[in-house]
Amino acid sequence: MSMFKNSSNVLVTGGNFTAHQPVTVTHNHSHNHNHRSVERNRYTPPRKIHRDGECPSSWNRIYRYSTVRPFVDVVGLLLNQSALAGLLDSEERFDAPKCDPDTRLGIIDALSNWVEAGSSSSSSSLLWLHGPAGVGKSALGQQIALLLKEKDNHAGSFFFSRTYPGRNNGRLLIATLAYQLAMNFPPVRTYLAKNLKKNPGVFSLSNKVKMQLLIVDPINALSKSWRYNISNLLFPSRVQPRLMVIDGLDECDDPEIQCDILMVVAYAVQQLRMPFRIIIASRPEAHILSTLRHEIFNTINYTHKNLGEDSEADSDVLTFLTKEFEHIRSNHKLAAYLPESWPSTADIEKLVLKSSSGFIYPATVIKYIKSDHLRPDECLKVILGLSAIDTTDRPYALLDDLYDYIFRNTHLAHRQSIKAIFDVLVIPRVDGDELGVFTTPANLEDLLSFPKGHVEHVLGYLLCLVSLHGRDKPVKLLHASLSDFLLDRNRSGPFFTDVGLAHRSLASGYVKRIQKNGIYEKETTPTNYVLAARHSDEAREHGLPSVKAYAPLDELHEQILRSTPTIRTIINVLLSPRGDDKQSFDTPLTVDMLQQKLTTQAHRDYVAHALDALPYLFDVKDDLVFGLQSSFLGYLLDESRSGSYSAANLYSS
Repeated sequence: MSMFKNSSNVLVTGGNFTAHQPVTVTHNHSHNHNHRSVERNRYTPPRKIHRDGECPSSWNRIYRYSTVRPFVDVVGLLLNQSALAGLLDSEERFDAPKCDPDTRLGIIDALSNWVEAGSSSSSSSLLWLHGPAGVGKSALGQQIALLLKEKDNHAGSFFFSRTYPGRNNGRLLIATLAYQLAMNFPPVRTYLAKNLKKNPGVFSLSNKVKMQLLIVDPINALSKSWRYNISNLLFPSRVQPRLMVIDGLDECDDPEIQCDILMVVAYAVQQLRMPFRIIIASRPEAHILSTLRHEIFNTINYTHKNLGEDSEADSDVLTFLTKEFEHIRSNHKLAAYLPESWPSTADIEKLVLKSSSGFIYPATVIKYIKSDHLRPDECLKVILGLSAIDTTDRPYALLDDLYDYIFRNTHLAHRQSIKAIFDVLVIPRVDGDELGVFTTPANLEDLLSFPKGHVEHVLGYLLCLVSLHGRDKPVKLLHASLSDFLLDRNRSGPFFTDVGLAHRSLASGYVKRIQKNGIYEKETTPTNYVLAARHSDEAREHGLPSVKAYAPLDELHEQILRSTPTIRTIINVLLSPRGDDKQSFDTPLTVDMLQQKLTTQAHRDYVAHALDALPYLFDVKDDLVFGLQSSFLGYLLDESRSGSYSAANLYSS
């Protein structure tokens, strides 16, 4: 060895020798003589790594990884291929949503127990955490990850975001998780180093291969090592961090990659020989639901939790709002002018109801109310609809941006259908409005002229906004605030619902049913006519001109009058004065009396058939003919609608 060069009679007994390579310094004479390019030392893991890289003392005692120098710069390589902005405590996520300390207690406790349950030899498990948009999935993922990190039980997390480069790239997910695993679980670095040396191009390969080489194989190799098994014996309750959180999968920029990630994670869970607990949070998009029906999910420890069905959600929202209003009363610049009784219990209950068991609505409302430059009490009046919204104000900005994004990112081929469906879904209803049941998929398809299966197909991509319960059960809106958004032109813009037009589209649907089944069909046509008339009335009440509001119904009226001339003769009689004084229009006629007023036998023979087959046009009770039904009569009396078939023209003829 060079350290004994030119020596003689050297006797060495025991001891350890370490050969150090000199630092290579290269001078660049062609540019600046003071410039130097220094060969960087390979990464050496510190004894104490802070933040996500903290190393529990139990691992150091067993593995002594602070003295082991991998032959590949594992952390450095993974670091260069990671999207650090998606980490649990990244600088970019400094204001990440979190659960209020007094909310979600039951589900957080259940998730913590799920992560920590089982021995070190138990299988890995996958949990899909889903629910409507704004229900609080990200906040819960953040909370459980922070909680488990405090217990050294956090292996890694990734929080997708559609608006941030890197965080919306599903191809960076596996490397980012592997980087955190190397930091949070140092024993795995040696096995990662071996795979990186054998496969230096792994970062350009598929997610499936990356998962295998960067996570599954290193973990499984470690699980077979004598060091790991000794640690199992010495520290049976704590040998590895378990939790991995992948939040906002639906915000990954490519639906195909979203599905690929689900499959890759499932195959990993199937193979891993350590008890990892993986949580994937997302909206219940159609392609995600389809992927989760793959048979592999029946072969692994897989479960799911719907936050939209959390029985404690309304109570948690109430707790959140109560605490926030207390904070506003104590800390706002105008706190001294807010009464102790503000807001009332009834006002808070209205906000809870509008929240629809989710947190994005109350969070948005509170953010607006607590603004330093606004009066909290006046802001609450705006929210409750007691005061007008200033045209320059956007109290629901966060909520509006969410809804706007969801609708703008629907498939272009479905956008027109989705607009028509939601226009109908948000029609305001009141008890006893007699508008019928029109929000089932089957009825929507029939009334809006869609092919069978179309409604469930297109709404399958919007299960973050609606829930489906079968073809013959009404589609349910998951957010009360969604109706407010769509019914306010200033908020929804191109997605605005004109209620008058929505009613007219339904009236048109009922008229088409009549035309399809026939005007003389007795079982459904009378009901469909009444519903067409009711929706036409509503269209007019919501601002459409009469000619436009009643256009579909009047098309039917004209069809009937044109095809059955005898009807016009009967109408002429019913529009004539009658009674003993020949002045009354209210005196009822018997069928015989009506027949006697007709001039030809053919017309007289047709009367009984017309009254029986077209009951929706005539006001008949107990064989007495009182006149015409109000909807039909309104058509005849309005010449702008009926034209040549108007009452004036019929009577004069």
